Amino acid sequence: MRRVLARSVATVAAAGAAVALAVSGAQAAATPGWRVVAAYPQADAMTGVSASGAANAWAVGLTGCCDLLVSHWNGKKWQTIAAPAGGGFTSQVIGASVAAIADGRAMIFVTSTDEETDTVWVDAIEWKGRSWAQYGFADTPGDVIASGPYDVWGFDSGTPSAEHLNGATWSEVPVPVSVSQASGNAAAGDWITGTVAAQPQRVELLHWSNGAWQNAVLPDIAVPAGDQMFPGAVDAATLTDIWLTLSVGPSAGRGPVTALLLHWNGKAWSKAAIPKGVSLSTVASDGHGGAWMTSNQGALVMYHYSGGRWTHVPGPAMTGLQGDLELIPGTRSVLAAADLNGFEGAIVEYGP
Repeated sequence: MRRVLARSVATVAAAGAAVALAVSGAQAAATPGWRVVAAYPQADAMTGVSASGAANAWAVGLTGCCDLLVSHWNGKKWQTIAAPAGGGFTSQVIGASVAAIADGRAMIFVTSTDEETDTVWVDAIEWKGRSWAQYGFADTPGDVIASGPYDVWGFDSGTPSAEHLNGATWSEVPVPVSVSQASGNAAAGDWITGTVAAQPQRVELLHWSNGAWQNAVLPDIAVPAGDQMFPGAVDAATLTDIWLTLSVGPSAGRGPVTALLLHWNGKAWSKAAIPKGVSLSTVASDGHGGAWMTSNQGALVMYHYSGGRWTHVPGPAMTGLQGDLELIPGTRSVLAAADLNGFEGAIVEYGP
């Protein structure tokens, strides 16, 4: 894997700037439903959210002038934190993702480009509670996860490659699949799903255990002749609450496609058909045996699967999803990065 030399990052303290709109936790929990809990007029959209617990959630986005925006939930309010200084007049941020770590910390991956040299690089920066620390990184991660400060992963989406941060240095770790998505937290550990390089028609779910990626055997799924399985999303809330999406359809050309939602309860797998129009790219546990997914058609609609039944719940008005759904561990609340009115960054939350 080619390593990219990251630019230096200045250490800065947290800024006290408040977001334009913030709804207190008490207000958000008043009635069940999806709502906008924070909005950022200076951001085009928020691109990612992550939470390690009820008092440590993070969101990242991009401002209209192509800079990084970082916001932190401390259990009482969302508050912006000053991002590290940029890399120069001609450089601009073009992407950002975040993985929350316990104790108010987070790892953020920032993809930047320089217009003059036409180069792209990635900065991996960690908020350590009072200041930023910087780590080099290779390539552009398609997904990042963290189950602890000494267990951070970055994956190059669609390729069998990964880099692991042990708290000080990165190292390459072989991955037996071309990674589609990843999920990680302290309660569940680290999980990935994707296709086997030597058998691209085969989807696997893998768990990092005892220093290696171990195959978590999936239930039997019928694949008609000429069809194949395609990977979707994975969300591991705990070791007894893991959700996976995949589809079965023609390996070439057109034809019927069956979308499936799989759930591991710690003892056995169950599976359910996914309604048409629902995106397979994101899924999140609801914290009490069910799961959330989203519609990819028109206005934002959240689909809830519980007790063997699907219901759809309208998302907040004038919002569009921009990233994964994310259960706040230990709660029944789910976060998502979004835009508001098509041009303003926002965070939406479901609070029971």
